[in-house]
Amino acid sequence: MKLTLSSIRQNQELTNINSLYNNLKRLLYFLLLIDLFFICLHLYTFTLPEISGSDKLLRLDMDFGYAEMFQYLQYLTAAIILLYLFFKEHKFIFLVWSFFHLVLFADDAFQFHEGFGAQFVQAFGVRNAFGLRGQDFGELAISALLGLFFALPILYHLFKGDERSQNVTIHYIILTGILIFFGVGIDILHSLLKFVPGSSVLTIVEDAGEIIAGSLIVWYSFYVLVKREIQ
Repeated sequence: MKLTLSSIRQNQELTNINSLYNNLKRLLYFLLLIDLFFICLHLYTFTLPEISGSDKLLRLDMDFGYAEMFQYLQYLTAAIILLYLFFKEHKFIFLVWSFFHLVLFADDAFQFHEGFGAQFVQAFGVRNAFGLRGQDFGELAISALLGLFFALPILYHLFKGDERSQNVTIHYIILTGILIFFGVGIDILHSLLKFVPGSSVLTIVEDAGEIIAGSLIVWYSFYVLVKREIQ
């Protein structure tokens, strides 16, 4: 009888675990479908004879447009989940990554790197070079300074942290790398090729890549949360 009850409990636990992982899959598909929806809305604006004020909100590259507001929500969601994990597990790395995504939200919403980048250009007299504007160099410098601020605690946990801290850090580094590739790399490429016909497609690649990377970050944050609950 005891063996039977034990087997039932184990089967129930396995069923619950499988259900959680299936829900995670559904969440990923749902987030990617939302991304695809915003990409389609952006493409739809090209079919309009004239883009009015409200129509501009449909574009991926519109400040405070629908897609960008969703991206703000992505960063905030990741930050909140990681903050929750910090209070539950008391692992400093979760606080670091929570603050990192909060900074991403603040920078994106309030355009800190653009504003401080412009001040950097004025202060140091940065000029256009290599096909890039002085403003581009200023924004890169500010982004690099922000990156250095987080580099020390992230690298420490990457090499000295426990197994969970290392795994979480590795995956967030990869996801952040994807975000930087589209948000910075493709943006620079677009600046270099802006005089080439058809280069405007890079704007779609950049913004679509950013929003998809944001969805992957949100999904992985939920994955880390769920994995904690089943352990």
